[in-house]
Amino acid sequence: MSCLFCKIVNGEIPSKPVFEDDLCYAFADINPQAPVHVLVVPREHLDSLNEAGAGKQDLVGHLLWAAAEIARAKGLSKGYRAVITCTCTCSAAARLPGLRDRRAGNRE
Repeated sequence: MSCLFCKIVNGEIPSKPVFEDDLCYAFADINPQAPVHVLVVPREHLDSLNEAGAGKQDLVGHLLWAAAEIARAKGLSKGYRAVITCTCTCSAAARLPGLRDRRAGNRE
């Protein structure tokens, strides 16, 4: 596929890796809206979360698990915000979650 997230996963567009495994790739947002703002995308192309049927349950769960692993590694033990964006644009659901730490304590 030639969507933005597929190009990032394939290394065609540079990114700052935060976490990766066989199922997903996580990278720092280039325009962060919080001190910690990470996008976790599947290595497999998804047009939308709406297109992720029952056969994708494990993948979607894995993306959330990866977000939690990143949060632990970043020391976000007091809480963080995980956002799922689902639109009709290519892999927007794969932004699942845009991990953002919005705790006031991290704005120091």
